[in-house]
Amino acid sequence: MIYLFLVLSVGINVIGGWIVFRLVRNALGYSENIYYLIDRLYDFRDHLKALEAMDVYHGDETIEAFVKHAADVCEEIEGFKEKHILEIEELEYAKEEENEA
Repeated sequence: MIYLFLVLSVGINVIGGWIVFRLVRNALGYSENIYYLIDRLYDFRDHLKALEAMDVYHGDETIEAFVKHAADVCEEIEGFKEKHILEIEELEYAKEEENEA
């Protein structure tokens, strides 16, 4: 009887470990996607700053509103990054640990 419980316990632990491994791997994939998105947004922000410095669009209210809105979105995303960067760094550390093992 005790062997049945032992086998059952080992089986549950193996399944639980496999599920945790899959979840961590998926989370690391998300962190890579987030970093890619942040890099693309930095490129967009730089492009936006260059556009803002140009005098060509001044006077056109639609373009000015677009530039202002895009700058606001970049600021919100920067705030998101600052809020969640610790979580992303923790996931990267876990990925490095996984690669070393």
